[in-house]
Amino acid sequence: MYFTKLPVNIFDNCKNPEEIYFILCLFFNKTINPTFLENEKISPQIMEYMELTEKIAFCIPSPAFIEEQMGVISPIDLVIYTYLCKNAFLNGSGKTQINIKTIHQETYIKKTLIRSSINTLDRTGLIIKDSQDGYYIIEELLHYFTDNEFKQLVNSLNQQLKYSKRS
Repeated sequence: MYFTKLPVNIFDNCKNPEEIYFILCLFFNKTINPTFLENEKISPQIMEYMELTEKIAFCIPSPAFIEEQMGVISPIDLVIYTYLCKNAFLNGSGKTQINIKTIHQETYIKKTLIRSSINTLDRTGLIIKDSQDGYYIIEELLHYFTDNEFKQLVNSLNQQLKYSKRS
């Protein structure tokens, strides 16, 4: 299981879902192939996003990217999932509360599309309803925060991938 690290300010600096999606894909490709950026022509503004530190990053489980590439979820669903992961990661719990209005304000996605995306993410198992009303669990992040062995495994796999691609 790989986790893709993203800058916390991704939703602050991107003003449309297409741009957010483009940046998400760049980060995922960088996760699975650290030399990816060397072969791509990327604008200086986007390269700014690529330069992040541990202090300003959150993680999104990579299976969501695979689901999107296979057509199980849409690019909009991936953007919504990323937003939910950001909240769940920053909470340090793997849980997030759904607030359609806030998601709309930060992602610029229509409220009807947000509701549809949440239903899709729930149906596909990428998010799971919590017993607490209005909350959802992102299972991989929940394990990341509650199971030290899982966290060490994830960090180890990400390090191995990072160094194996550079060799």
